[in-house]
Amino acid sequence: MNYKVGDIVQINSIDWYNKNKNNEGYIQCVLMFVPAMKKYCGMKAKISHIDNNITIHYRLEIDGTPILWNWTDGMLENIKKVRKEKLKKIYENN
Repeated sequence: MNYKVGDIVQINSIDWYNKNKNNEGYIQCVLMFVPAMKKYCGMKAKISHIDNNITIHYRLEIDGTPILWNWTDGMLENIKKVRKEKLKKIYENN
């Protein structure tokens, strides 16, 4: 488990989705990333609940509104890590 309740995460990008989807638009990430989830790609969300009964998955909310789907580590990026990598690229280019 990479996250805890209250953490802010970023759902993987649309580029990630397009690179990894199969012919039907699905991605296997412990749980399935289904085509209906792609509308959230690149969005920031808050971890609202963690379920670790069989597989660890998260429930997310955006602006206080729960998102229907279950999310796994492979579908999410740590927002602090994303910012750190962007800053590193900026400094490397200067």
